[in-house]
Amino acid sequence: MYYSKYGVLQQKVDDLEMTVLSVLLNHPELMKETILKDEDFVKYKKMWYFMKTFYQKFGTFDLPLMFNMIGNKHHLMEMVMAMLDVEYTSGNFKKYEEQLISLRNQNKQEKWMRDRIFYYANELINENISIDKFKAKIDDITK
Repeated sequence: MYYSKYGVLQQKVDDLEMTVLSVLLNHPELMKETILKDEDFVKYKKMWYFMKTFYQKFGTFDLPLMFNMIGNKHHLMEMVMAMLDVEYTSGNFKKYEEQLISLRNQNKQEKWMRDRIFYYANELINENISIDKFKAKIDDITK
């Protein structure tokens, strides 16, 4: 199976989100130290919100209480169970955070570049700009 560079990068980001949440679930005291913000999560944003709110209310992560609050939201319950199975090194938590932020920023930059390339390609087709101008614009954004 072929994965684009973007797909592989996105998978790394998704895996790191899950790893970070797993570490926090098992080491709630790290919630006080985390530098992560809401915008650092995409795939697991709902779980991040739930955990953040739960921690603010109770100061820890108690699984029976969490499951009681989740109620019949089976996807959240399954996610918590999956988080318990993730292998990690809790001592690397800061590195996981930094890497997640770095990959998220890299992902944003690559998306911006793709959007600009599509925009310039559209200009090339619809506004009949020369291929040399198109190449120059692409060169400018890929430096």
